[in-house]
Amino acid sequence: MNRHVITGALAGITLLGGVSAAHAQFFNYVSTFTPNPIPSSTFGSQINVINNSNLTGLDASGMGTQIILANFTSTSTAPDRPGAQIDSPFTIALNLTKASPTGIQPLADTGVTKTFTGIMTGHLGANSALIAPTYTSPTVQTFDLGDGGLYTVALNGFVSPGGPGANLLGGLGANVTYSRNVGPTGTPDTPEPGAVAMLIGLGSSGLLVARRRRSRA
Repeated sequence: MNRHVITGALAGITLLGGVSAAHAQFFNYVSTFTPNPIPSSTFGSQINVINNSNLTGLDASGMGTQIILANFTSTSTAPDRPGAQIDSPFTIALNLTKASPTGIQPLADTGVTKTFTGIMTGHLGANSALIAPTYTSPTVQTFDLGDGGLYTVALNGFVSPGGPGANLLGGLGANVTYSRNVGPTGTPDTPEPGAVAMLIGLGSSGLLVARRRRSRA
């Protein structure tokens, strides 16, 4: 009897794992960093912005995925000393849209756009560049795309570009994770009713087989 009960239970556990995998959530993103370019105190010296996007479907389940919101290069006509000074407010408009694993978006779905703000400061010269952001908005924001869960975007990395001609690309990154919505009782939303019914059915079938064989014995 025990062997059959365990078999039924294992079948249920296997299905439950499949239900969890079905909740893997994919998204596309478009990031717009402004101003572009980032100006400095010296005409002709600036930080150039390369805005990024992804339209092939990224998986935010589990530990999430890392995205690059913008890359940076530098241009300068100023000498290294004292160099051009950078002190510029900026805005990052980030749009997330739910998608299939291949990046196909629902028709007429424009997703959700939220903004991050800050001030970029530093200096820029003929052979060097050193800039860094200070944020004036929360660095962690959640996006509700209407699929029963929340996408959490956390800004988590910045690399300053190298000086002009240094061939060192700067970048600003974030991590995107997905979690199921929490219900009114404080517990995560349950799997779809059909999946739960299949799970219960598999577990019960194992118990039923065991009982029949025990009665025959």
